[in-house]
Amino acid sequence: MLGMATDTQDENAMTLVLGGMGKTGRRVVERLTARGVPTVDGVREPFVDAGDIADVAVAALTEAGHAGQPYELTGPRLLTFAEAVHEIAGATGREIRLLPVPVDEFAASLFAHDVPAHAVSLLTHLFTEVLDGRNASLTDGVHRALGRQPRDFRDCARDTAATGVWRG
Repeated sequence: MLGMATDTQDENAMTLVLGGMGKTGRRVVERLTARGVPTVDGVREPFVDAGDIADVAVAALTEAGHAGQPYELTGPRLLTFAEAVHEIAGATGREIRLLPVPVDEFAASLFAHDVPAHAVSLLTHLFTEVLDGRNASLTDGVHRALGRQPRDFRDCARDTAATGVWRG
């Protein structure tokens, strides 16, 4: 499955291939690479529960022993965006698909919805530069700060779905 892609006319453009390790995505990556097209393969990210972030912040602000401690927070497993969407689909009982959106179309849509230019710039930078695999590692920050394991994305998706916020 192809994901976000920058303008293919730009010689420095990267093409993100979501599911690039799968049976079809792997072939797409191979063929693009053979043509000299730089690719990044839906890349695994350490999705972290916002509740874990809040719990660490509260602990750091209210409990002894946290001063000067850097806590890099991640969830307990790495997920591609396609896998995260699959988890949300399972939690909601709905069919949800990840659709490809070229970065220039994404930016144009944001502008059309009156998103400020600085926010558009930040988001396009995030999707073209930051989500390049550099964050594909897990840390023990939640455990060190709270003495427990971080919540899994599946549990977060299930709990969020139960609130009804994702109902159509």
